[in-house]
Amino acid sequence: MTTDTLTRAQLRSRHRARKSRHRARTVAGLATLLIIVVGTSGLAWWGYQARGAASCGASPVILRVAASSSVADEVVEEARAFERGKPQVGDACVTVDVTAMDVPKVNEALVSAAALRRDPGFDVWIPESATWAKVLSRRPEVDRLLPDVFSVLASSPVVAAIPEPMAKALGWPKRQAELDDLVALAQDPAGWARFGHPEWGRVRVAWPDPQKSTAGLDGLMTLFAKLDTGNAEQLRGGMLRVQNALTSLNLDDSKAVASLSDAQLTPAQALKQSMITPSTEREVRAFNAANPVEKLAPVTVGVSGASSKVGYLPLYGTSLDRVRAMTAAESFGQFLTSQDGSRAFARAGWRIPTGESGTETGPATVGSGASVHEVKLATLELSQPTLQSITRALQSWSALERTGSVLLAVDVSGSMKEQVPRLGLTRLELAQKALTSAIVSTSDRSSIGLWEFSRRLKGDKDYQVVVPLGAASDAVGAGTRRDAVRVGIGRLTARGDTGLYDTTLAAVRDVRSKWRADQDVVVILSDGKNEDPGSISLKGLVAALKKEQDPDRPVRVYTVAYGAQADAAALSAIAKATGGQSFVAASPADIERVLLASLSE
Repeated sequence: MTTDTLTRAQLRSRHRARKSRHRARTVAGLATLLIIVVGTSGLAWWGYQARGAASCGASPVILRVAASSSVADEVVEEARAFERGKPQVGDACVTVDVTAMDVPKVNEALVSAAALRRDPGFDVWIPESATWAKVLSRRPEVDRLLPDVFSVLASSPVVAAIPEPMAKALGWPKRQAELDDLVALAQDPAGWARFGHPEWGRVRVAWPDPQKSTAGLDGLMTLFAKLDTGNAEQLRGGMLRVQNALTSLNLDDSKAVASLSDAQLTPAQALKQSMITPSTEREVRAFNAANPVEKLAPVTVGVSGASSKVGYLPLYGTSLDRVRAMTAAESFGQFLTSQDGSRAFARAGWRIPTGESGTETGPATVGSGASVHEVKLATLELSQPTLQSITRALQSWSALERTGSVLLAVDVSGSMKEQVPRLGLTRLELAQKALTSAIVSTSDRSSIGLWEFSRRLKGDKDYQVVVPLGAASDAVGAGTRRDAVRVGIGRLTARGDTGLYDTTLAAVRDVRSKWRADQDVVVILSDGKNEDPGSISLKGLVAALKKEQDPDRPVRVYTVAYGAQADAAALSAIAKATGGQSFVAASPADIERVLLASLSE
């Protein structure tokens, strides 16, 4: 074990301790890490090279790496190169076991590991874009397993993939596109005729699902950064304007340009059927390498500079042998950020960080000859985008798509009056702020409603309807139903005990009676446990929810357990019985993002 490995491992250990103390994220912390890496990386590489001739012990250290399928081949190739150098932990050689694992499987493994306090089956995660780490981190329990600071192995700029003749008609490469231009063109009935090409028809723009597509996700974050001015209504309006301009939403990005590879089509036919879509420079290069009928142009939209960054993310608290596993992870991470360890990524069309300047270069600049073994300093970054921005972006985008119903049921029992230390706000006030932020982006095509519950709020009922479930855009009073829900949230008052079970059953039945779509959900926010002795039992509630569940008219329950006193187990059982999900907001900082996440699932 080298001096550098020990130092970096200790740094990560101390950083993990900071995560458990509300995860301090500071630029100063990043600067400290960079200084230490700069001072010790040469020593680490010398140690790695010197160990190459050493003999291995009988029991190897197996480093388990989960990598996105889009980069798994590159990681496997570099892992074999790494192993040829006979890297060691103590007197044991390191073997790298790479498994192709896409985001849903990674998420499932981490959620299960966090809930059951068990090993997820891998020590390091290498996603195609580190933004996925923030998507998964919307769950606080998963967030605690993922590092805040990571190495960037490779990157690819986020671009608009535009068929090359169309891009040239727009002025590319001398003129880059602007988002407003593309939105306006997509809404213009004249289409490409404005540029002298009526045979191409309308300007068609598609957007891949940001919950599934890396280009769709990083493209959304580029869009969000442009539209987010701090005003929720303006953000909603901007998102809606873009969505209304799209020819297709959540379309598989390969289908958007499939016509360009159809040899049976003429160039004009291929162009007429194609769509402009968010992509990455690497994906555009890969598409063009297959010699399609018409090539794509990677057109930069504005001056955002956004990129999909391949992150190297060692996990906290997973392997049974953490010391050896994390030492091996440090060593492999250093190799991947060296020039030798970057070659496979460069050949695959990724941009790789250079040593001194920190700028990025394309694949053609990969060196050879005497400089092959030159050490390249790791590019360490704080995880971006922030948790708040990723949850707000996804919630804003998906909420505008939602055509189903969302019934919010908020616990207003007396415990919600408790002051949150150091914040000067009660639990209910914090919940009200989070709910207000979430409700702004609700789609005009959806239904929304608001209930409050404690115990015997209205006669023998533990709940009370604040705003009846109905279309968000309907006129209610002087405004819309969305406005009425927002006002109702602000008027909630904490009192009484918690009547959780009867409320849940009544809320599900109410939504089912007004069923609209497969997206119909009830969101239950509670900081306590059921305190109504005359209500249905948990066992009875779960049985009733399962029995009444109609596969043709599903209603899922999303539960948010708020604070240490919340009955997380009961809330989880309720969600599971309906095919919904349970979230845990262990601290005030968690509540807004889990609420937003529950509405964007």
